Amino acid sequence: MASAKLWLRASRPFSFTASVTPVLLGTALAWYRGYFNALYFLAALLGALLLHAGSNLIGDYFDYKKQVDREGTLGGSGVLVEGLLRPKAVFIGGLTAFAGVALIGVYLIAVRGIPILVLGLTGLLGGFFYTADPVEYKYKALGDVGIFLLFGPLIVLGADYVQTGQLSWLPVWVSLPIALLVTGILHSNNFRDIRNDAAAGIKTFAMVLGEKNSVAVFTGMIALAYLLTISLIIGGIMPLWSLMVLLSLPSAFKVLQAVQSKEGNRQKGVAAADVMTARLHMQFGVLLTLAFVLEKIM
Repeated sequence: MASAKLWLRASRPFSFTASVTPVLLGTALAWYRGYFNALYFLAALLGALLLHAGSNLIGDYFDYKKQVDREGTLGGSGVLVEGLLRPKAVFIGGLTAFAGVALIGVYLIAVRGIPILVLGLTGLLGGFFYTADPVEYKYKALGDVGIFLLFGPLIVLGADYVQTGQLSWLPVWVSLPIALLVTGILHSNNFRDIRNDAAAGIKTFAMVLGEKNSVAVFTGMIALAYLLTISLIIGGIMPLWSLMVLLSLPSAFKVLQAVQSKEGNRQKGVAAADVMTARLHMQFGVLLTLAFVLEKIM
């Protein structure tokens, strides 16, 4: 029987900041407006983590099945390529995580109503069909769009709605900067893997653009996250405290320097770009979350 440590590796916990951060932001936004229930927060957080873990496991299964993840590639957790877990077990593990999401969803639907059903189903279908037949939109150059929506507006709106019981455009607007950055994590991963993905016969947005244009789009995503935040502050949607996200600029410059370095150093920089962007996303998201907390208490 596989160890818990092996299953933890398969679920790729290093990536969980991408789902935890928007839950924290959505909850802080609700608290800023006078709403907070600790039990609802924990349910939303656990649901987001299980959805993310399940999506990772299902993704590992289909990436392995389609030979996107194979010996010599950098994608996935590596447990299937190394023969540490059986493919069927990983697939069932993903479905089990999704079942956990469904159980949490039943509870939240009971206390918050039908909008949770819509948001939850969107998340489950988006996570499963990211790589699963017949949609497999990751392989059709639509992965960036899916990640932007799922790990940006969907989770932030869901976390906010769980607390407030009200649907609003506010969490959607607030989510956009971190949605750009989480998409940047995927995009940097994909322009690193252009050659490997082409050999596997799949198509990503980075492949459509080519490496040079992909780096330009990636740079635009990072820059737009900051510009959009400033615009939302000017528009009165975000508090002035949100300028704290500028404290993450050194990390932004570091990752941009890595992917735009001269040819001799670019390969190393591109290889590390996804990890560096994930760190930037977490820093930016935590600072933005803290901005709403400080606006509430100061």
